[in-house]
Amino acid sequence: MNLRNFGKASADFASPLFAGSAGQSLLEQSVRFLEWMQGIGSGAALSRRAYRSLFSLVNAPSPVIFDVGANRGQFLQAALAHKNAADFQLHAFEPGRAAFRSLVDWGAATPNLVLNELALSSTAGSGVLFYDTAGSELASLTPRTTYALEQSEGVRLETLDGYCRRRQIESIHLLKLDVEGHELEVLRGGEELFCRSAVRAVVFEFGGCNVDARVFFLDLYTFFKDHGMQLSRMTPCGYLHRIARYNESLERFRTTNYVATYSP
Repeated sequence: MNLRNFGKASADFASPLFAGSAGQSLLEQSVRFLEWMQGIGSGAALSRRAYRSLFSLVNAPSPVIFDVGANRGQFLQAALAHKNAADFQLHAFEPGRAAFRSLVDWGAATPNLVLNELALSSTAGSGVLFYDTAGSELASLTPRTTYALEQSEGVRLETLDGYCRRRQIESIHLLKLDVEGHELEVLRGGEELFCRSAVRAVVFEFGGCNVDARVFFLDLYTFFKDHGMQLSRMTPCGYLHRIARYNESLERFRTTNYVATYSP
C-alpha cells in the first residue's frame, strides 16, 4: 500500500471520531498549530531569530536596506540593534502622518537612516491611505472590507525606481515590504531595478489583506519567478523553507512571511 492509499484508509477509519463539533474544533486547533510552526499565520511579528536570519542575507559592505511601510519603526529598531547596524544604509517609507511623527521622534538623529513621508506604488502621484486609528499598523492604500478602516488621509506616492534614480541608489540589498496588500504595486514600481537584478532580497507578508487587494500568491510568485528569484516561507525560528513550485495550497490568507532571493 502506497502512502497516499494508506492516508486515505486511515482517514476513512478515523474520520467518524471527529464527526462532532468538538472533534472538528480539535482538528482545527491542531491544524492551526502545525501551520503556525510552518510560519503560516505567524507572520505578524518577527522573532529575534527571524531578524537574524534576514540580516544574514545582507553580506555586502555598506548594504542598502529599504523599510517600506515602516509604521512606527519596529523593523528599523531591529535593524539598528543588529551587530552590523553601523554599516547599514537605511531608507524608511511611511505615509501616515501619525506614524511618521513617531519615526521622526526617535529616528531623526540617526545618521544612517533616511526617513520619507510617502508611500511607494506602481506610479508616482497621490493616493489615499485608509486606517482605523491614527498610526495603525493596519493602514492600507486598499479599502478593506475585512476591517473597518473608516478614516483616511491623502498621501504622496513615488515609485521604487524613481526614488532610487533621484537618490542615485544603484542596488538594494534587502527590501522589506509591510504595505497591507499593496506589495505587488510596490514591486511593479521597481521593474527597472528587478530587471537588472538590483534588488537582492525581498521580505514580504501575504495574508488577509490580499483578499481585499484581490492579489493571489500566484501573482507574487509569478513576479519573482519572471525575475529569476526563488521564494521561501519563513518559519517562526527564521528557517527559510524553499518553495519548489506553485500549487493551490499556497493560497492561504493568514499572515505569513516570505523571502525572495536569488539561488546560490
